[in-house]
Amino acid sequence: MSDPLDAVLVSVDPMQLATWQEAGGESADSVETDEDQQTSSRDAPFPIDAGINSKLVLWSGDLATLKATAIVNVSNETMSDRNPLSVRILDLGGPALQQEVAESVRSCRTGEAKVTKGYRLPARFIIHTIGPRYNAKYRTAAESALYNSTRAVLEQVLDRGLDTLGLAPIHSIKRGYPPEEGAHLILRCLRRFLERHGDGLSRLVLATSDQNGACYPELAALYFPRRPAELRQSKIALAGANLGGLMGEPVHQGRGIRIAANPLGEQRDCSRESSPSPPPSEAAMGDQIETAVAATASVLAGYGAEQDSGLAVSGVGSHAFARMEQNPDSDASRWQKRVGSSSGGGGAGGVGKGAGGSGRVNAGGRRQSADVIRADQVLSSERRYDRWLRRARQQDLSRLRAARCLFHSGHDVHGRPVIVVIGSGCRHWLSATTKIWLC
Repeated sequence: MSDPLDAVLVSVDPMQLATWQEAGGESADSVETDEDQQTSSRDAPFPIDAGINSKLVLWSGDLATLKATAIVNVSNETMSDRNPLSVRILDLGGPALQQEVAESVRSCRTGEAKVTKGYRLPARFIIHTIGPRYNAKYRTAAESALYNSTRAVLEQVLDRGLDTLGLAPIHSIKRGYPPEEGAHLILRCLRRFLERHGDGLSRLVLATSDQNGACYPELAALYFPRRPAELRQSKIALAGANLGGLMGEPVHQGRGIRIAANPLGEQRDCSRESSPSPPPSEAAMGDQIETAVAATASVLAGYGAEQDSGLAVSGVGSHAFARMEQNPDSDASRWQKRVGSSSGGGGAGGVGKGAGGSGRVNAGGRRQSADVIRADQVLSSERRYDRWLRRARQQDLSRLRAARCLFHSGHDVHGRPVIVVIGSGCRHWLSATTKIWLC
């Protein structure tokens, strides 16, 4: 292996480098006491694992000389970053590597990873990825971008079955990323990856030679503890910290989806569930049905807590987001006047005002509230729509189909079909008035 100036390039075998477990001196098993065993790995977020520690290597050498299955080149979106490591990788790779990067890779988005051959480098493959920009105002976006780039690199390890991997810190001070924040995220991701997919990987070499990786040897003991003392320090340092998800991804509790367990605020009495209760009477059942219909209608209409049904619906419909759009049906008296005018006054089947209050009297002699009336009207509208839909399906549309002037182009955001009309194809069967309108 030689560099562009024909000088001999000494390659480094990753299997010959001291692992993180070996660099810690004595093994964890030889120094752990009985008291340490009781307080060690039970409640630790990152317990001692000698097998995982034996796969990790923290190395202060030149990543371009590593004879790994693949190494990682961190650049910018146009693959033109002039950081020392990226320049050295492209120079030692030779013109063939530079040509493939310029013609095949060209550019890479943050969170992606693209693979090329190693050419003159000792490594067989080069995984190109992007170091994210950091802005304190958009810290969450920077963390997600760094995690996505790290995950994209590790996915290439799984997809290609790589045996050894060498990488440098993907974050950089040049792009404004604080070294310690980036180191915590990357070490956490590497630990979770080795826990779940480390069986096929023999060595993971983390190059820490530049200023971006100076903090890694100190922070690695928090995520890869080797001794009980490091484990205790890990518990103390990471207590209350955001440890991410299953794969180390950033997790922000304030952005989680919150679903109320019981939005209607009803309290369940579990003691009553053990003993069967007698069946309700017909009158009680009718009252329960009306109460349920009224509660459902009030929730859909965005009402507050006070309703005619007497059911407290705390918070439902009273949020600022629910009040953004005005509800034309919020006034119950408006519905009463509208239905009353259409039915011709009160009575057994109409709406009116009498001694019993406002509402409609049903067949059983009980007065119905405006919410029940509204629910009935919605049901009647749905039945009318179904009736017209059945009639439309019975129509003979063979002439319209033969004209090839209507096309179903998809559905809108509400799931309704979108029909495109081609006016030029309709002229031979439309009426003269419609022809003039189309022209």
